[in-house]
Amino acid sequence: LPAKATIKATIKYTNPLAITPCAIAMLTLLVTIILNMYFKGFWGLIPILLGIVSGYIIACLFGIVDFSKVMSASWISMPKFEIPFVSYSPKMYWGAILS
Repeated sequence: LPAKATIKATIKYTNPLAITPCAIAMLTLLVTIILNMYFKGFWGLIPILLGIVSGYIIACLFGIVDFSKVMSASWISMPKFEIPFVSYSPKMYWGAILS
């Protein structure tokens, strides 16, 4: 990185050696290693994916994941479609319809 480059990140824990993030990381690593060593067949091919899923579940159990945005979101709605630099307005062309 250049000398003037700055890195900004939002970190929930100010102490980098806090026990909760380290515990989540170690449990996720342990689950991934166990899945890689003992599963055979299809499950043995995807230990990294299963490790990511297990890490997310472990983080949910530890209370790290914030579900407030999900709970406040509207579940059924039409997406807002926008095409840049194009403005469409509906028009009826009766000549084309009647011919």
